[in-house]
Amino acid sequence: MATFEITNIAAALDKFEIEEGRDFLDQMLQIFNKRIPSDISEMEDALQNKDIETLKKKAHLIAGSMSSFMLSEGNQLASSLEKECNNNNTNAIISKTENLILYLNVVLNYIAQNYEA
Repeated sequence: MATFEITNIAAALDKFEIEEGRDFLDQMLQIFNKRIPSDISEMEDALQNKDIETLKKKAHLIAGSMSSFMLSEGNQLASSLEKECNNNNTNAIISKTENLILYLNVVLNYIAQNYEA
């Protein structure tokens, strides 16, 4: 299982705040906190049901979100999952989905501990 550096998440969100402002960051985090848990749930269901198309769509959507927040590690994870879905590489899809879900949970936990709801 992969491990993720909290310092990378913190640095990305700090950079976002500097470039875009705290109010905009707070608004984006509210959207993120509402959407990502359902995305995680849908990916878990899709993984269990071997629904590669749903995983591919979610990976694409999440890659964009990660890019918006300057979370390059999350963007790479989601983009890599999308690529494996295109290649229909089952073992890689399972591993990359699990890593992406883990990463998203780490980000959600970091946000919950460091930003107001």
